[in-house]
Amino acid sequence: MAPSPESFGPPVGPNLLAADPPAGSSPVQGDAGRNDFALAALILGIMGVPFFWLAGILPVAAFVVGLISFVQIRRLGGSQAGRSKALAGIVLGAIGLLLIPTAYFVVIAVGRWCAAGHCLAF
Repeated sequence: MAPSPESFGPPVGPNLLAADPPAGSSPVQGDAGRNDFALAALILGIMGVPFFWLAGILPVAAFVVGLISFVQIRRLGGSQAGRSKALAGIVLGAIGLLLIPTAYFVVIAVGRWCAAGHCLAF
């Protein structure tokens, strides 16, 4: 004979499958002291530097999301964590944006240099 569910005792944690969460709580507990936009800006900035050639989408997104999170953190008086992540996202986004014209001019210069016959023939 199998034991009944009641023999195991009351549930230990919140019942996430319940129709309504208990009053004053939420089924998913987050960290209210952290700005998630700052983390997104940092991730976009890290990905935006090596992949700047994707029409600048990632560096622009890192720059914009970083600015948004920086302003949000400032408006809340610094009560949220993530200011350095937001700043890193802004800086990495700016670096990615600066790489676009730099890479363009390098490609043009190498193309002209090779067209002049200075490239090695393999």
